[in-house]
Amino acid sequence: MGGSVETSHLEVDTAYGPYRFEIHLPDYEENFRNRVLSILEKNTAKLADYFKYAPSALIHITLKEGVQEANGSATVFPFNHIVLRKFPPLGRDHLISSPNSLGQLIIHELVHIIHMDQTRGVLKLSKGIFGTFGKWGGIAPRWFIEGIATWAESALTDSGRLRSELLKVEWEQAFKDANFCQTIDCLDDPGTPPYGQYAYWTGAFFMEFLESKSKNSVQCLIFANSNNIPFFLNSAFKECFNKSAGQLYDEFREDFLKKYRQREIDEKEFVKIKYFFSRKSLQEGFALVDNKLLSVEFKNDVKVLLEQPLDSSKVKEIKLSERLSRIYKNSSSSASIVTFPNIRNNSKRNHSFYEKGFISKNKRLGEFFYGLNDSTWVFEFNKGRWVINNGEFTFPEEISLSYFKGAGEFVYFKLFDARKEVSYFARYNTVKKRVELQREVASDFKILDNCREDLILRESGQLYKMSEGRIAKVVGEKSQIIIEGSFEKNQSVVVLKDSPNSLYKWSKGCDDLRGDQKLSKRVNFKEVDLERESLEEITTKRSSYPGFRHFLPTHWMINYVQSTDELSYWSALSIITDPDSRHTLSLKGLFYTGISEVTPELSYTYQFPNDFFLSLNHSKAYTSSSQRRSYDSNQSNSIYFSKFFELGNFDLKTSLYAGHFEVDDFISSRDEKEYGTIIKVKHVKVRDDDFLSKALLKARLFKREVEGTSNYNGMQSIAEVEFRLLSDLNFSTDIGYSSLDKRDFRSGVIYGGGSYTEYHQFYGLGYSDIFGNEVKSMRLHFDYSLFDIYRGAGLFPLFVQELHLLAGTDFIAADRIFLVNQYLRNSSVQSYWAGVRADFTVAYALPISIDIIRSQVLNRFGQDKDSTISVIRGSFSF
Repeated sequence: MGGSVETSHLEVDTAYGPYRFEIHLPDYEENFRNRVLSILEKNTAKLADYFKYAPSALIHITLKEGVQEANGSATVFPFNHIVLRKFPPLGRDHLISSPNSLGQLIIHELVHIIHMDQTRGVLKLSKGIFGTFGKWGGIAPRWFIEGIATWAESALTDSGRLRSELLKVEWEQAFKDANFCQTIDCLDDPGTPPYGQYAYWTGAFFMEFLESKSKNSVQCLIFANSNNIPFFLNSAFKECFNKSAGQLYDEFREDFLKKYRQREIDEKEFVKIKYFFSRKSLQEGFALVDNKLLSVEFKNDVKVLLEQPLDSSKVKEIKLSERLSRIYKNSSSSASIVTFPNIRNNSKRNHSFYEKGFISKNKRLGEFFYGLNDSTWVFEFNKGRWVINNGEFTFPEEISLSYFKGAGEFVYFKLFDARKEVSYFARYNTVKKRVELQREVASDFKILDNCREDLILRESGQLYKMSEGRIAKVVGEKSQIIIEGSFEKNQSVVVLKDSPNSLYKWSKGCDDLRGDQKLSKRVNFKEVDLERESLEEITTKRSSYPGFRHFLPTHWMINYVQSTDELSYWSALSIITDPDSRHTLSLKGLFYTGISEVTPELSYTYQFPNDFFLSLNHSKAYTSSSQRRSYDSNQSNSIYFSKFFELGNFDLKTSLYAGHFEVDDFISSRDEKEYGTIIKVKHVKVRDDDFLSKALLKARLFKREVEGTSNYNGMQSIAEVEFRLLSDLNFSTDIGYSSLDKRDFRSGVIYGGGSYTEYHQFYGLGYSDIFGNEVKSMRLHFDYSLFDIYRGAGLFPLFVQELHLLAGTDFIAADRIFLVNQYLRNSSVQSYWAGVRADFTVAYALPISIDIIRSQVLNRFGQDKDSTISVIRGSFSF
């Protein structure tokens, strides 16, 4: 967060104890601070009453600035921490189902904290020993964790995603599909796009089903699981229902399918619109323009835009140069196609226009754009508030806008005022340049479309038409089942409630929708001064940020490492950081079992504003050597000063560093001082299916001073490039070059070989088998995704994702290469290798890849070397 940060302290009393919050926000975010405080005050006790729990530790709340997508996150490790984003949901995004999207976000994330913080019984001992790392009660599959929070945001409030009729239709189209996950073991990753959201939705509807069977079922499951041995979630289901999770999921699925099979739609009036690649992704939008439907489907896990003439079975994929965000109807003859220039979540959106089958060039035009009265009207969310035409009109921060439509000389929208917690039907008058309100509306009110100056509205399950200054309920029973639509004069494309398909062609359009004139009402919009109201300020204790308490240890963990390139060791680790991650201190102790040595590993990083970083590091590492019986060691003390840049579709990180090293290897024992710079450039993909899927260049230039010898310069570099040849076949190449500007080896060498080195990996020869003053290397590598498995065994904490076939060749040239008991001088070797890679998720949260490689190193001067290598890669997430 930028600027000076201040901490607000809030304590909310509940029947189960106080909830203590610390809200850390920049001092210029007073309005946002008040909104957060107000939401917590009004909703915390209600959540505590259902879950019958209050965390004993503080709950920290911070803001992630600059992000251009709506979302948030929550974790209980290393402390209870909620991260919020201010950017609102847009278009038909399912998050927009709640007018108060910030309130929905906070409740969702707070439920995560309430759930994952709970640890009871024997498990409480682990929490007492390991601190927050021992919060094992929250270890569960993603569908369980996210399903509970998504269920709660709807069941315990009057809004939330489960109340979205559009979400329900989109989920049902997936859930009924025979290719969708049939059993509970594959629910986290069903292997069909989009991967992330179906686990949320299915988990939430599953929780809703369980609650319908027995009240307080969700609370029972959380309580039981927090008292169980980790990974035995099934026993919690048996405790609460006397049935396994798999049995209940089967009942849930069968209950849905039974109801689904009973649905009927008048197929003479509503004609199914067929899918082309996969199911329609409705929240990205759809638009009917000149008898052609623009819609979004997934092709090889990537959103694609399709053009489908309603009077033809032909389908055309519209090629886009950028990542698709959403589409919306801009006028009766054009649609806006909104894209991101790359896959970053802080990139601002571009607009292009579809008109008469042609796509215009991309332009930066805010979030919504309309051409009215020979002028352009750009609505943009900028610095936490909605702005029209770059400041011509600025809305208060407490105002949220959604469901935009341009018609005549007005831009209509739904306006939510957080100061009153009320939604309005509103418009912007482009002639008088003012906002006008018509009336208060229900939370589910939305503007579906416009036909010229007429509007099609939906509220409380009923369709309305606004025409010639009057608004009336649309006549006819069929209108009540239409929940979304894009309309032309005499036809439309609609989404129907409780239907067997997602999109239908309807033979009726705007001119066919007649309002009940007997019940019609005159529409009066009145000017309003939005600045007149203010959010009631909540007075709380405040303190400067960060505080001393933010640097107290919260946990420690034990780890064991065994690899082909290092000596095996046990380690104990604790990471101390403040909620905004300005300061990060890592304290690690290592015990090398084979040599009975204990060493420290310490690092401290401070993040300045504008992506500057200062790092201090101390470590001592022992490694095995093929050149002598004793082990090698390297003790280092270093300082780094770094700056991160985003340059178009490239990330650039530059660092200046200095270090002192005490090295003991087979070359010599020596003291080294080193000064240099590191430059790292990475290409940022535009789309996930880019032909160029990876491009990275890293170079280290340095000067080294070694006691007793002459100073010398050196450099190390590597270039990595990967191409996506097919949807399941990648080809990559790594090229490395390193050199030291000297002739002998007494003052140090460059090493190559091994499976984990950064610059010169080589399958078949270990680290330190290759060394010298100059090393050149290259790897060519094919990776073929053979099976998308995405299955486990019930709730057993091992989830198999994918199986890959690997094949490649390594080439390396160096001053010395140790191969089959002989030294090759100023020579080169090549290996050919093949193997398999299995991708897993362990303990519901740890992604692990295991490579088994069979390698043959060709030796022109003697015996070849065959070997089998295992490479394990993984990361910790909580």
